[in-house]
Amino acid sequence: MSEHPLQVNRRLLIARELVETEESYVAQLQAVVELYIAPLRAQLAPSSAAASTGKPILTGDEIKCLFRNIETLSVMHAKFHSDLKSKFQVFTTSTDEKQHVISDVFLKFVPFFLLYTEFANHHVRCTTPPLLPAAAATFDPDLSLLLWCWWFVVWCCVGVRMTQTIC
Repeated sequence: MSEHPLQVNRRLLIARELVETEESYVAQLQAVVELYIAPLRAQLAPSSAAASTGKPILTGDEIKCLFRNIETLSVMHAKFHSDLKSKFQVFTTSTDEKQHVISDVFLKFVPFFLLYTEFANHHVRCTTPPLLPAAAATFDPDLSLLLWCWWFVVWCCVGVRMTQTIC
């Protein structure tokens, strides 16, 4: 039984939105790595000005606690985006309705989405004073909200197993 063109178009729009949202999310994760984690680690180097004064912005343990596995998540999401984008290309060019499914990409990455468990389990401990009083005062709550929202969406999608009617 063939799908109604409106249903195919709706699924195409949903798939496009997922690809575009993931692209944006990957860029944001990469920005966190490049603009925050890398400079904070660099200031720990013995040759840095912060190291010579003995007053780094954050210690190595604080950086690890705050950013946990963001670098791993960034790499994983870049691969997820690449696979999602490839599947979307097949989705848009194929007339075979069996190719109009992207749930297999989500299912492939289920074990990797579980990396958010580690991040979430340590998030509150690492962003609550007095553990990181200076960093907690300047920590971006929007980033935290973004990560939690993405984790929730992924968890919900995996929970319903992304049936063909959804994606």
